[in-house]
Amino acid sequence: TKFLDSLHLDYSHKIILHIGGIYGNKTEAIKRFINNFSKLSSSAQKRLTIENDDKLFSLEDVIYISSKIKIPVIFDNLHHQCNPSLKDKNVKDIINIVKKTWRKEDGVVKIHYSQQNPSKRTGAHSTYINLKSFIDFYHSIEDFDIDIMLEVKDKDISAIKCSNTIFFNNNLDLIKSQLEKYKYIIKEKNYYMYNDIKEKVSERISFYDFYNTVDSLLELPADSLSIKKILNEVIDLFYDIASSRDKNNLDKLSISDTDYTKIKERLYRLSAKYNIKSLLDSYYFYY
Repeated sequence: TKFLDSLHLDYSHKIILHIGGIYGNKTEAIKRFINNFSKLSSSAQKRLTIENDDKLFSLEDVIYISSKIKIPVIFDNLHHQCNPSLKDKNVKDIINIVKKTWRKEDGVVKIHYSQQNPSKRTGAHSTYINLKSFIDFYHSIEDFDIDIMLEVKDKDISAIKCSNTIFFNNNLDLIKSQLEKYKYIIKEKNYYMYNDIKEKVSERISFYDFYNTVDSLLELPADSLSIKKILNEVIDLFYDIASSRDKNNLDKLSISDTDYTKIKERLYRLSAKYNIKSLLDSYYFYY
């Protein structure tokens, strides 16, 4: 709060908090949270928002707490799936309830959207946003004037994906630029699929169809033959500009190093060293 106050920011700039532990008695934990809220500074009280979590405090719990201390609720869709409540309410009903906890001075209502990582613990965020699932969710709440914060490991890449589909679905130039960014990722999953997708783009594929195709590839394990081919293609980008020492290291890298993650880390450092924009501007190092 001191930091936000020092920037002279209004009270639409929020601090988001989970309620915390239960310590053997949820009722008493809720009482303590409500009582201790009164000990905060006025500025901290005006900045605080509370969010439902994936294990202990459900959306119903935080809405109850909000009714007592009059602060906004952040709805988290994945946490709600993991720790459900208000089971007779659909997403529209929930947004309507949550929206009432926000006042004008709190700014635009914000919610968190994420998807389950299929290979990690329940509640773990996915590496990327599956577009189809997001668009279905978006259409269910698009009548509301709210901000959707994506909680996802690839950060802005998924945000760009969702925004492009919603606002620029048929912008061919943007689709072509995104194809170039995904080029190396597509090729490492299926080296020969890139030309097929490029051909579809030239036939005016929509962003929705383009990203769904990319998503289906991202779900696949990297193909060993495709990795070998894309690795050789990427290494070739360095040969005209790299020092003899770096070229020798690249030759050894492609022959003896079998840890692909470490290979990408080394290639990233070399891309930065030699400013290989086609790699640095791509999504190759993000997946």
